[in-house]
Amino acid sequence: MTPPRAGLGTLLRVGGRATWHYGGTVLAVYAVQAMLAIVAAVACANVLAVELARRPRFDQAVDGDLVALVEVVRAAPHLVSACAGIVLTVALIWAVASWFLHGGLLAVLLERPEGRAATARTFGAGGADTFLAFARVGLLSAMAHVPVLSIAAASLAAMADRLEVALTDGDLVIALLVGALPPLVALVAVGLIADYARVEVARRRLAGAPLAAFRSYVAALGLLARRPLALLHGALGSLAVLAIASAYVGLATGHALLGAGGAVTLMIVRQGVALARLAIRAAMIGGQVELTTPRQPL
Repeated sequence: MTPPRAGLGTLLRVGGRATWHYGGTVLAVYAVQAMLAIVAAVACANVLAVELARRPRFDQAVDGDLVALVEVVRAAPHLVSACAGIVLTVALIWAVASWFLHGGLLAVLLERPEGRAATARTFGAGGADTFLAFARVGLLSAMAHVPVLSIAAASLAAMADRLEVALTDGDLVIALLVGALPPLVALVAVGLIADYARVEVARRRLAGAPLAAFRSYVAALGLLARRPLALLHGALGSLAVLAIASAYVGLATGHALLGAGGAVTLMIVRQGVALARLAIRAAMIGGQVELTTPRQPL
């Protein structure tokens, strides 16, 4: 008997259960992400320490002196570019690694193996099978972000015009919404198209077929056009991530974390936020799999 079409509640419930059921797999993906983040942080810290550790103004900057921080950055602008290069390199490594990790996670959620050994085999095989196809999907997604940049530029220009004539708090809020909402909606839509294209590749095992990525991308676009539920589901996931980020900013506001202890505390809290975001991401992928391949629940 074919299961009934999934509703929003079913997508959320199945996604949450899948994340809980395969929590070890999600933690393994998080471990890779955390390791790369720590490598970037340690590398940047070493670059700064070698160049600035003996400067008294650097000690004052670390202790929260904003003027000292500005002076240090102005005196050594090459350090900013060096740290930016480290972060960009690590981000590119993560982008490539995520093609394998996303494919492995999708394979696990599609096949639902039981036991650690079977889950590990499914994860590895799924990541390897879909790696090149996911790289092509990533390229298509990067090209699709070009219109998003155009929308963002137009929205920012409109926001600037409204801010110049804003007289009340309501006018200010409207101006900010005009500037931020359209590019954010476009960004979420482009991300959802790429997500469902990856699901299509993994579900139909199209990784080795010619033009598999393009066909999957077109199929994903058609799915989103036919099923507004997919857009609603993706919007809820984005709102959940935004809520966590807002809570993180709210907790940090007015609570200065200075010195080495503050840096360590900030990193721990930041990694907790990253883990929560990854769990939401995994739950959303589980819901996407359920929407395209309805089955009996876990």
